[in-house]
Amino acid sequence: MTPDAFKDDWYGELTNQCGHTLIGVVLTALVVAVWCALSGSPPYKLVAFGMVFLPYALIVEWLMQDWLEGDSWFDTAMVAFGSIGVLAPLNWNEEHSALDFDPMAFIVVFSGWAVLLTFRVLKRFRRG
Repeated sequence: MTPDAFKDDWYGELTNQCGHTLIGVVLTALVVAVWCALSGSPPYKLVAFGMVFLPYALIVEWLMQDWLEGDSWFDTAMVAFGSIGVLAPLNWNEEHSALDFDPMAFIVVFSGWAVLLTFRVLKRFRRG
């Protein structure tokens, strides 16, 4: 896909970026689940984030797509938001050896994601 693949298609842009967000969510959830299964506790959040974000940015956007200006940075940001959306609300509870969910952290991340995505989609909507 070139940066102009959804130039006049707001719906295409919306679904494309939701897909990138889902990539971050699924890969991060897998990293956390596998790490917990193997070690009994989750990875440090920065480690889990790096295990998803860096390979995506380097392999997919940079090596496979030659870092398309105007597109790759936003795709990578959406993957990052998906990853952060999984990691930010999760906290390790030593007493119960379980993950706790912080809804306020989720709301903050979701709000930032929604605002950024809205501006991007509105940009396409106005062109269409």
